Amino acid sequence: MGKKSNNQTAAAQAEQKRRWKLGLLVPAAVALLTAIIGIVPSLREWFITPSPQPAFALANPITRPDSGLVIIARNKAAHREEPLDVEFDGFLFASAAQRQPEIFPHAWRFTLLGHNLPDSLLADGGHRVRVGFAGEALSDYFTIGFSTQAPIVAVEITQPEGRPNDRIFSGKVASKLQAPAETMFVEIAFHSEGWPVEIDVPVKRVELNGFIYFEFETTVKGLPKISPENSRYSQPFFAIRVRDKAGNSYSHEESYAQFMAPGDKWLVSLNEIELQRLPVELRRSITVVFRIIPTAQPLTLLESGQPALVLKVKNLATNISKLEWKSNLPEELRTVPELTLIYRDDQYLTTVSSGNEYTDEHALGSANTLYRVQQKARDGQDYTSYTEQAAPTPAEQTGDYLTDEEVEKMLKDKVLFDSIRNPFGTGITHQYKSFTLNGAKLVMDEATGLLWQQGGSFESMTYERALAYVAQMNEKKLGGYNDWRLPTLEEAMSLMESKKRGELYLDSVFDGWQLWIWTSNMYSGSLGWVAYFIFGCCNDPRVDDDRGSVRLVR
Repeated sequence: MGKKSNNQTAAAQAEQKRRWKLGLLVPAAVALLTAIIGIVPSLREWFITPSPQPAFALANPITRPDSGLVIIARNKAAHREEPLDVEFDGFLFASAAQRQPEIFPHAWRFTLLGHNLPDSLLADGGHRVRVGFAGEALSDYFTIGFSTQAPIVAVEITQPEGRPNDRIFSGKVASKLQAPAETMFVEIAFHSEGWPVEIDVPVKRVELNGFIYFEFETTVKGLPKISPENSRYSQPFFAIRVRDKAGNSYSHEESYAQFMAPGDKWLVSLNEIELQRLPVELRRSITVVFRIIPTAQPLTLLESGQPALVLKVKNLATNISKLEWKSNLPEELRTVPELTLIYRDDQYLTTVSSGNEYTDEHALGSANTLYRVQQKARDGQDYTSYTEQAAPTPAEQTGDYLTDEEVEKMLKDKVLFDSIRNPFGTGITHQYKSFTLNGAKLVMDEATGLLWQQGGSFESMTYERALAYVAQMNEKKLGGYNDWRLPTLEEAMSLMESKKRGELYLDSVFDGWQLWIWTSNMYSGSLGWVAYFIFGCCNDPRVDDDRGSVRLVR
């Protein structure tokens, strides 16, 4: 009995000693770990990783009160399906922004109309908005501008001497919103054989004493001749529309008889009240007839005999031309900023305020299109490049036309997954290897022998722009290669996983920003095949749909 008691006492003493050591070791270990985390930032980030906050953006910061706001996700933390809370000028609207996947896969729409609101929330001018998921912190403030008033417009139409079937359009337009992100769109239309021919007119943004307005000038050549006996003589022939970023518009339409009447004419939507609200400088220039005043011819050569500006033009795709130029002006003649005026077929196109390149995404598509660039030097003299014709357009990348039946057969024959056309497809077993080569992030799939771009185009684009993107990446030799192309539909669908890997039916070795990508296969002349990784299927949207992305392959 005494021996057992002694054993119990010894065991208790040993347990007490073990706890005493542990009581010293645990705080010491915690203190040591805290010190290490505090000393080594990388370890601190490894131990304490903050979760990303949802990030959002507004699709259009200038709009009308009745058109609603479109909010889009900016990071993966915001790629969720629930509605958003919206705080508008201090008023909170719970779960008021509803998802609109038909606009964009991760977009929400919020409309003020339908609520019992004070008039101040619908008034023209600036407003503050922030959004967030229910129960979470709201985003930073966005500033939006409401505008409901039509643009102020003044247009002069003149007939060039000796050219009875040509017309010159010159004009100035402005809006009362005066927001920094504001822009204007000018469109001219003519009815040719009963069908409207629409022309987008380039505009130049001007800021004068804090006031923003836009100028435009273009020439339309070779208008048709219609005799008075023809029924189309008195029918609608000409129309002009000016539209601002909010969607407000000014429209004017005339018959052939009205439009072709002799003499210059004015199309004006200005009245004295509106004019009094404009700065005096702008009022003077917009209320009097303004004509082109001849100036000294720009010089093409410097005193040294060198070309003042050297221009190179390359067609990236149909209707898309890339201009690059070099200025040989001596430093003492160069202005800051160095403004470069671009002319297409000797008509002013736009002004570039910095850099030495410009991409004309609305080129005329003609092999005879001519460009030149011009700069004004400090001595007041204009210097210009020689006119340059665009180099031949690279061969368009167009794969075979595929019908729905051919696509379904291909998916089943290759056992490729498609959530609609082949939901039981297992897909292929990939052997991905990611690496960086010459600064480009690439992914080799050793199962197929294809080398892929790990990411792709960050901006969404039409099929036409996608072809231009391919040409640009080959020109830059992405990863050291110049034989990149759009994938075929079969190649794009080979990437499709049979189950979602996070948000997409796509392995996480690839960047998840490209929700759907263009392929080289077409359904018809106006429809192209794409791979939708967000929905796990392929589809055939219009080639002018500007929501597509590009992931290059070789």
